[in-house]
Amino acid sequence: MNKAVAALVLLALASPALAENDVIIVPSLTAIPFVLSSSGDRPSGHIKNWGSLSKENGNFTAVTDRAVNMLQETCGINFGVVKNSTGRIDPEEGTAAIACMRRDGETLIETVVPGTLVDSTGTTGLKNVDVGTHAFFVVQSAIRIPLVDEQQ
Repeated sequence: MNKAVAALVLLALASPALAENDVIIVPSLTAIPFVLSSSGDRPSGHIKNWGSLSKENGNFTAVTDRAVNMLQETCGINFGVVKNSTGRIDPEEGTAAIACMRRDGETLIETVVPGTLVDSTGTTGLKNVDVGTHAFFVVQSAIRIPLVDEQQ
């Protein structure tokens, strides 16, 4: 019951901002799907809604789906790499940068977000960072990405 109430509160708080398209709200523990477009010490990728880690339904899923759909319109992800104790790849310092083009089409906003990498099978860490790799970045805490100058 508490999960349902929390999800409804989150939905109520996030929906107005999402509907206005001025801000992207990404709830904590959202699995952001991406496809790597470059490899190396600091790989980057395009956020692309190619799948999910679960097939659950509900309000929380609807909020995260809307956030991911908005992110895939104008955002990318990049992160440094480090091997963990099992030999898999984690984000350096446990963070990734999500970069989004603002509505003016001239300004890029980059938000550094704590989280972890998960491969397409749901295993923590990536086996490799080859171009074309499908993976998820699971955000540890909620983020807010303004798409317009908030001083207006």
